[in-house]
Amino acid sequence: FMHIAIHAKNLKELADKKGQFIAIYRGFLLSLKDK
Repeated sequence: FMHIAIHAKNLKELADKKGQFIAIYRGFLLSLKDK
């Protein structure tokens, strides 16, 4: 059970990083569009 909990935590961290990446990428595209 502990192993599953650790795996879920890793997945959540990956999802958080992906969310940050998407937010940064969106901001980058918006800044290009504004120019």
